[in-house]
Amino acid sequence: MLGITTIAGFISLEKIKTGGDVIRSAEAIYAADSGVECYFYKIIKDPQIDCNLSLSNGSTVSVATSTDGVYEVIKSVGKSGKVSRAFGVFLEQQQP
Repeated sequence: MLGITTIAGFISLEKIKTGGDVIRSAEAIYAADSGVECYFYKIIKDPQIDCNLSLSNGSTVSVATSTDGVYEVIKSVGKSGKVSRAFGVFLEQQQP
């Protein structure tokens, strides 16, 4: 009986952890999306804006860019707790 109770408790605990990770995962995805949207705003409207953000729900966004001569690569990483999610966007650079 003790073994069954222990196993049931362990399974319940794992489900609770997974449920919390799903919420943090969604928060991290929305944070990463916010970083991409912020960078698009930066390109179009305000080149001075900083897209590395701390959001009101405690999640954070880190945006980095690079270029390979053909594409400008935007990498936006959202973090919530220990969960990270990222989006990458490739923008074709205009040739002079």
